[in-house]
Amino acid sequence: MKHLINFLYNSRFHLLIIAFGIAWMGILNGMLQLSDQTFIYPDSFSYFDAATDLSVKLRGHCYRPIGMAFISGLPYVFGAEGTAIFGWSFYVNVACWLSSAVVIFTMLKQQIATNLAFLSALVFLLCVGPATICFHLLTENCYTFLMLLFLFFWDRYQNSKRYLFLSIGLSVLLFSMLVKPGSKFLAVLVLVYAIKIIYQHRKSKSTWIIYGAMALIAVQLGGMKAQFGNATLSYIDGITYHNYLCTKAVCYQEGVPYHQINNERAAYLHQFSLPERKVIAAADFKQQLTHNTLNLFKAYCSNVWDNTISGSPYIQDCENRNQTTYFEGSKSFLFSVSKWQNRFFTSIGLIFALYTIVRYKHARKTAVMTSVVLLYTVVLSGVSCSQGDRFHLVIYPFAILLLGQWILLWRKKKAFN
Repeated sequence: MKHLINFLYNSRFHLLIIAFGIAWMGILNGMLQLSDQTFIYPDSFSYFDAATDLSVKLRGHCYRPIGMAFISGLPYVFGAEGTAIFGWSFYVNVACWLSSAVVIFTMLKQQIATNLAFLSALVFLLCVGPATICFHLLTENCYTFLMLLFLFFWDRYQNSKRYLFLSIGLSVLLFSMLVKPGSKFLAVLVLVYAIKIIYQHRKSKSTWIIYGAMALIAVQLGGMKAQFGNATLSYIDGITYHNYLCTKAVCYQEGVPYHQINNERAAYLHQFSLPERKVIAAADFKQQLTHNTLNLFKAYCSNVWDNTISGSPYIQDCENRNQTTYFEGSKSFLFSVSKWQNRFFTSIGLIFALYTIVRYKHARKTAVMTSVVLLYTVVLSGVSCSQGDRFHLVIYPFAILLLGQWILLWRKKKAFN
């Protein structure tokens, strides 16, 4: 009993964070009737198909890698059928969302006062975008947790220089490619940065964690080559920049408005095989880059701006299914909150990230890596648009971490003066 009491006392902040998150989720659910909504987004259907393909048919999916497919399809492994994974995805998302808050608290309490770290975790939970997306079969909360986990172990390595922490962090980052393939350039960049250390420990047991993550990536690449024709993580990248970024550039060139729906260029691309789509998309991007450069740049900036100022579509699309009198007011208020939270965290995140990069010689290495991850996320978001705040939700915890770092530096400077 004494050990249990000590455990509960030592974990009191973690337990309070989890309790607060669950209570807040219940409040949001009551205000927006989230559990009663029936709309399913096209991307959710593709994750459903990927989970079914992997867990039931033992094959890959052209757009969704095996990492997210495995996580989503776990119920099938234990005998579930039909659409059970949509319910399962909610619990996965909530677990990742709450765990992200706990990681934020754990990392920040090493730098700032425990109470401030606790409040920072609560601020993240109060962000309505990450909370409402929990009700959809999408990757954002899972990916956010993985990136925070990478930063957590990166920080542990920087503080202790224990290679085990670095190997775990790198393996988590590598695995994130199988959840959200857009992280591949970041993963390769960090891997190259750490390659000398990895080589020095190449025979260490800890390095086998990295080898395991690489083996999973090799399975993904080999499976895609055998099944579809190209050794690629996913075909989604070419489809995305062709149908969004390049198509908007063409619209600017022709002086016509861009529409995500009824996209003639998307319909044209869809008639070809997957390997052909990849070639056509790459050739089209090269064409836009060399012969329509200004409009491509305008389209890219427009996409980043759209992703920065938009609110949560998961709130906007909610319907008053229970016919409550307060629904429309709650919906309008929370959508506005999601919009301004996106603008606030993206703005301060960019400011602190750029400031940290400029002063990288004087900044903690964890702060620099956090800044790199945040900037990478913003830069990558420019290939797509018309998705509300979805592409910038990952930024929120990194902005909070950088804000904590700034508080630390401000207090040190104040104490010195």
